[in-house]
Amino acid sequence: MAHREVPARLTGALLRLMEGVVGPDGVGLPARYTHQQLASMIGANLEAVKRTLKTLERGAVEVRGRRIHVADPEALRRAAWEAWAPPPSAAYEPNRPYTDRATGGRSVGK
Repeated sequence: MAHREVPARLTGALLRLMEGVVGPDGVGLPARYTHQQLASMIGANLEAVKRTLKTLERGAVEVRGRRIHVADPEALRRAAWEAWAPPPSAAYEPNRPYTDRATGGRSVGK
């Protein structure tokens, strides 16, 4: 799987894990997860998860006492949205055929 997919899968997993978990100091994951456990959950390699977490630690999440704490849930949601958004070159254009990797690159539509 492409590296671009790891941020989308990891942010999605963190959002699901934090759902409904609010403590006295904000939102935290209910249990400790190692980088390897997170990688296994999303089907990614360890290095890709570490890189993505480092990026998320720039504002969305913090690691406190070996637990992931969501410092800014909105920033995490934005990161998830941006990770899932298609690149600008893949934007839908109604008069242009769309090619899909799932179809082996064959045009779909017009």
